[in-house]
Amino acid sequence: MSLPNLYWNWSPKLPSATPRWESTWAHAAAWMAEPRAIAKIVVGPEDAADARRLALSLPRDRVWLMPEAMTAEVLRERSAALAEICQREGWRLSPRLHVWLWGARRGI
Repeated sequence: MSLPNLYWNWSPKLPSATPRWESTWAHAAAWMAEPRAIAKIVVGPEDAADARRLALSLPRDRVWLMPEAMTAEVLRERSAALAEICQREGWRLSPRLHVWLWGARRGI
């Protein structure tokens, strides 16, 4: 059975998120070999250079950057900065809709 609308969301971690970040990026080629896999990368305020350096090895049309933020105000600010990077590099911006709608509540 074919599921043409099914996509895989791979979320590799950046160096600021974990000391084991290299182990998630070690699987980049395998994930990107799946034509319906996307890479969603959570980017904090100091992560832009690392995100760019690592994401440049991935297919541009399957890179989604998501701002790290826990409030709507911070999310808006960081989204604007990431939008510029996404436009320049041909990547997509993925908002944190749950933060805009409900704040930093868990389990939503």
